[in-house]
Amino acid sequence: MDDYSHCFMAYLNAVPALTLSLPSLSIAITHILSSLSCPAPEIIRISLDVLAKLSDQLPTQPQLQTVFNQYGKGIITLVLQGLIQDFPEDCMEEIEKILVGTMGVVGSQGESWAGEALGSVPGHLVPVVDRSAFLAELHE
Repeated sequence: MDDYSHCFMAYLNAVPALTLSLPSLSIAITHILSSLSCPAPEIIRISLDVLAKLSDQLPTQPQLQTVFNQYGKGIITLVLQGLIQDFPEDCMEEIEKILVGTMGVVGSQGESWAGEALGSVPGHLVPVVDRSAFLAELHE
């Protein structure tokens, strides 16, 4: 997964944005999302970097918006749960870009997906008050 994530990031850095409309982009996103469940912090970092880079390009890439809309629930769920449970602490900037970009594409559905994702996190990790405050911020 590490090699795939690094290769995909190199691809994103080397090719023009027009190639983001490739049909294989959907498959690439599923692999990147799978990488987020790996226990190695360096794989998680590069995977978050890839998603953040793609999130930066969302406003100008309709094909990319379609893919993020398709995988929005998975992206939001994995990123929020990872943020709370096991992502490296130095990835906050990437996580924010991913969440803002994804929420911008999926709209109000994202709020319910975020609520579901936070609902599956044990209460001792995120108290109900903090969950409610976070979801209220998402709504604004």
